[in-house]
Amino acid sequence: MVEIRERAKGKRKYYERILSDSAGDERITQIIEYRMTKVEKNGYIYFLLYNDEMNSIKEFFRYINIEMSHQSYNSREQSAHAIRQLYCYLALSKTDIEKLSKKDIVNLQYFLLGYSTKNGTCSFKLKTQRKNNTVNDYISIYRSYLKYLGVDCKYIADGRTTEYLTVNALNETVSQKVTTFSSSLKEGTPVKRVPRYIIVDEFTDVIKIIREDGNLAGEIIVRLMYEYGLRIGEVLGITNEDVTEKIVDGSLKPVIYIRNRVSDDKKYQSAKTLMKVDNKEVYSSPNYRQEKIGFYVIYLTYDFYDILNDFIEVTLSKMKRLNRLDKSIADTVVRQKHYLENHYIFLNGVGTPLSSKSWNEYIKTVFMKSNIHIDSGVKKHNLNHRFRHGFAMFQVKYRNVNAFELKEMMRHSSVCSTMIYYNPTEEDEYNMKTEFVEDLYNLIPALKERPDMYGEKINKT
Repeated sequence: MVEIRERAKGKRKYYERILSDSAGDERITQIIEYRMTKVEKNGYIYFLLYNDEMNSIKEFFRYINIEMSHQSYNSREQSAHAIRQLYCYLALSKTDIEKLSKKDIVNLQYFLLGYSTKNGTCSFKLKTQRKNNTVNDYISIYRSYLKYLGVDCKYIADGRTTEYLTVNALNETVSQKVTTFSSSLKEGTPVKRVPRYIIVDEFTDVIKIIREDGNLAGEIIVRLMYEYGLRIGEVLGITNEDVTEKIVDGSLKPVIYIRNRVSDDKKYQSAKTLMKVDNKEVYSSPNYRQEKIGFYVIYLTYDFYDILNDFIEVTLSKMKRLNRLDKSIADTVVRQKHYLENHYIFLNGVGTPLSSKSWNEYIKTVFMKSNIHIDSGVKKHNLNHRFRHGFAMFQVKYRNVNAFELKEMMRHSSVCSTMIYYNPTEEDEYNMKTEFVEDLYNLIPALKERPDMYGEKINKT
């Protein structure tokens, strides 16, 4: 008899594989852990995974650090944790990764869900439980990892692709394909839903509280996310040379350029979906200078542009007086005759670029003062992303922007990514569903009338 037990010692999590004899006496206990570490080199975070004999998993290293190098730190970290769990399961179940069957994938799903079950001669006693949507995310990661390894696992790869024909913003008929995988678990709606986006009234309260704090940088950050749809990593990476004007139809328009630099701290300064750069020679490459590959252009109103420029001037002048200006230097990527020193514009008290950790601590206090719900103990609903989500839902609710127009505004590569933002709150759902019924009542007024109980009398007391 084999029993799998999940153990925890501080932050360390590991498993015991216990082999017992027919009398139930424990004979052999094997520790399965697969330790993961992170190493920083030249500003890049490398993930390493070691088995119980402290041998590095080379395939893991190549996939996470090389194959996924163009993706964000958070995406790589999530994939690293998911793949670690895969190797733990393979070791516990004595399963060969190149010979995964449908039964193996189903058992893997049970393992990830945290089901403490008995499967033949093997029983599980697990502590960590995960939701169906989390397990689906993990399985999606395994799907990509197995493809990278050249492993053919039909059950995890099989799916049904449905093609839709629709009309885009340019009145062109285009095809959209959506694949539903056989291995996907059904995802439900939580009983108590956390709002996924900031509504207008909440945004008003947020701005009021930030202004009471006298935090101009904070106001500009949330406005960039809510009014212009920027991600927090894009905001924190902005420099003074990114805030400029661009000729559009013969006249100058205020803009912000979003792009990646070698000097960025990859942990929190990152322009998602754009080129990742690891050496300065890339700045002169054709791709880096091509819109939607090397940079995005965000168009501003002149009112906001003036506020932003005044903020930059005051911030950099203050740091110069304090002899801290050298701590915020960023790479210059703009071709110019005369060299102008470039700096990140969102800084902390000592003059170094503001980190997402410091910012998150502040914005959390703002949410609490505004009585905006915050997840307790989990990071499912990112506080910063609720502003970007609010930007998207504002376009949908108040400006009737369709998915294809919103795709361009959100800077997505696929409309499938955009559809995630069509995520109504419970109040939105109530309004949408009851508005239909009210419209139906207007067409058929008799539906509003209280019906007789078809011959039965109603006792009114």
